[in-house]
Amino acid sequence: MRLKNDDMADALSTSSTASPPSAAYRRVLDALRELNPDDHQIARRMKDTRVPELDNRTLEEAVLAGDAEKALRYLDAIATGWDG
Repeated sequence: MRLKNDDMADALSTSSTASPPSAAYRRVLDALRELNPDDHQIARRMKDTRVPELDNRTLEEAVLAGDAEKALRYLDAIATGWDG
């Protein structure tokens, strides 16, 4: 079952008491979905994959720390063929 971006963002939020996912969080999800439309891989990459270019943080940690633009630049580099 494919989730809409709003549903995916809600499912990935860190806790049930957290505020709704920000626009930046949704933009990163959109960028991930462009790379791979598989929701399970998106969730794993957002929450579990540490990225050296993001100071060894996950994409989610970077976005929540205010570094969404840095995360988006990283994803854009991957989308254009950079292999990390």
